Amino acid sequence: MNKLEHWFTEAIGAVSGRSFATAHVHEVSEAIPGQRKQLVEFSLECYRKLANMVSAAGELQRVMPTLVVPLNSGSSTMDKGEIALPELKEIFDQDVHEPPIVYLLDRELSKYFEPSEELRRPIRIAHEIGVKGAVVHSYYKCSRSREATETNQEYLRAIWWEAYPEELVL
Repeated sequence: MNKLEHWFTEAIGAVSGRSFATAHVHEVSEAIPGQRKQLVEFSLECYRKLANMVSAAGELQRVMPTLVVPLNSGSSTMDKGEIALPELKEIFDQDVHEPPIVYLLDRELSKYFEPSEELRRPIRIAHEIGVKGAVVHSYYKCSRSREATETNQEYLRAIWWEAYPEELVL
């Protein structure tokens, strides 16, 4: 059993209601590429494997596998620079200190309201992520929590991937 499979086996049982599982990609992988472009591509492959594990376990209705690739933070105002979709080159070439993160989220979590400021824009990434029985959506997200808004902190920027069972997609 590799690190990703081991993490999945341990984490899937802990996902319930407001409880979720999360790990930086380097925590669930044997080897991590050093260059940002290879790291993002590697993270997408790791995510594909994880999402297929969720699907094979029959858990896609309950658990949403998610990948978040952080970008450099933005300013404290949502200006054109925050709203504009990042170029693929930006995603691959940024020197970002936070590594990509995988999540296993209980779909019930989405029914809870969390006050925040956020912008989501669909984005098509050239990398196909095949997940059996699922549709994978990717989007650019620029957001900050209520506390960050109240203290005028900068927006967090990232590219997100989420897998939905085909029957939950309109």
